[in-house]
Amino acid sequence: MNPPSVQDLLAADSHAVPAPLLDDSWLDQGLGGIPRSRYTSAEFAALENEFLWTRTWQFACLEAEIADPGDYVVYDVADQSLLVTRGPDGSVKAFHNSCLHRGTKLRDDDGRAKSFRCPFHGWRWDLEGTLVELPANWDVPQVWEDPVASCLPEALVAVWAGFVFVNMDLEGPMPEPAETTVLPPEADWHEAPGMGGLAAVFEQDMANLPKVQAGLKSQGKRTVSFARYQEGRFRHMHRLMDRHIEAGLVADGRDPAVLDPHCA
Repeated sequence: MNPPSVQDLLAADSHAVPAPLLDDSWLDQGLGGIPRSRYTSAEFAALENEFLWTRTWQFACLEAEIADPGDYVVYDVADQSLLVTRGPDGSVKAFHNSCLHRGTKLRDDDGRAKSFRCPFHGWRWDLEGTLVELPANWDVPQVWEDPVASCLPEALVAVWAGFVFVNMDLEGPMPEPAETTVLPPEADWHEAPGMGGLAAVFEQDMANLPKVQAGLKSQGKRTVSFARYQEGRFRHMHRLMDRHIEAGLVADGRDPAVLDPHCA
């Protein structure tokens, strides 16, 4: 008889278990080494940029970093760059950090601004992403003819519990807001709603770890170390990334086997 899995234990819990913990995504990560190409291959980096960084939700900044209108943070990932800013109405927007004229980067560092002016030819957009100034407009009269096309392209934005997330895929799903509870300073984390019996389980696991390590050591086996734990986490992270890239390749009718040289 196989020992109970974590999901079996959660199902038997007499308290309500938070829904995210019931989302079982276990995959065998294998024991082989992680290929160096995941960190050095230009081909793999291009796949990440095409199917991961431009199509998934990512943490960009804290709301506290853009507390007032005009505050902005430059969020760079791979060869993409966004301006995450607080608008005059208090809303948070994320614009592609690139001039629509020649592609010059509008800002390199975080800061505060009343508008975003291109340092090359001086095109200027307001905090809503609307083009408001066009030097030598006689040379490009067609730009004013389509006000929508002259706006800075945006990315999706979601704010949760003071965290700002962005997604460059405008057709991507918006995340459902999750309930949050702010505990008073004197409260213990055990008191957070929805913890159920998990708090006791977590503490029991930590209490058992030294005993497990001692038992393994007494039998001449390798103990559970932080390094091995981190290696497991990296393997899991890589596999999650691969799933996004594989799905994108298949959707585009391309062979997902191009990933094989970069997988453990």
